[in-house]
Amino acid sequence: MQSKSPLTFAVVFLFVVAVLAVSLSAATHPSYSHKLPVDTVPFYPDGTYDESVPKPNDHLTHPTGVWPARYLEVIQYLEILAEHSDRVVMERHGTSHEGRGQYNLFISTAENIAKLEDIKARSSRLASAEGFASRSELDDFIDDLPATAWMGYSIHGDEVSGVDAAVQLAYQLAAGTDPGTMHLLENLLIIIDPVENPDGRERYLSMLETYKSHVPNYDARSQQHGGVWPWGRGNHYLFDLNRDWILLTQMETEGRIRTMLDWNPQLA
Repeated sequence: MQSKSPLTFAVVFLFVVAVLAVSLSAATHPSYSHKLPVDTVPFYPDGTYDESVPKPNDHLTHPTGVWPARYLEVIQYLEILAEHSDRVVMERHGTSHEGRGQYNLFISTAENIAKLEDIKARSSRLASAEGFASRSELDDFIDDLPATAWMGYSIHGDEVSGVDAAVQLAYQLAAGTDPGTMHLLENLLIIIDPVENPDGRERYLSMLETYKSHVPNYDARSQQHGGVWPWGRGNHYLFDLNRDWILLTQMETEGRIRTMLDWNPQLA
């Protein structure tokens, strides 16, 4: 029997080393750490927070940024946030095809939140641009009115980071006591639509749970990063909701359009 040459053994050895290197690379990826993040990473370098306001990581299964939060735990946390903060009001504006509620989170100073209906009425008057006798009267009207900013997150269900960012933003605005956050609250009424496509997101996160591995895999071609058809971009009927702002064919869009028409945001 002919013996294998030294070259053959060298090739096999190098192949084994390469396989091991690829297998172990996930755990040594520079962005990977076994240490979980702290409860709050201040958005501003010297950020300060009201400790009586519930933190996301006390209510979510995974700390924010570690693993995408599921729809139900996001909504439950935001309801808790609204219960414990006089800066926050939460209202349901619609329902998805699969029966999941869709919500608006109104955040501003407690003084502004106490006069939400007045802000809505004055914003409507400003949008109509009628009933102002002079430019100076209009300027005075604007100076006394908080601008309205509407923020919508993850209209495509497989663009997962948006919803988690909405959770962190809501906490920042509800709990932040630093000058930067207070300046925003004093001058803005912020409306957050935290989960624009709940059905698509839940479909996609179910795929991620199914295909994920214990050791993180950073290969972008891995199935755990992309899932399988029909993925999560569209809603229950696989309709791309970002194409529905004009057509208005999907029930998820109706509540958002009502919000726009009711509140006339200056920023969307």
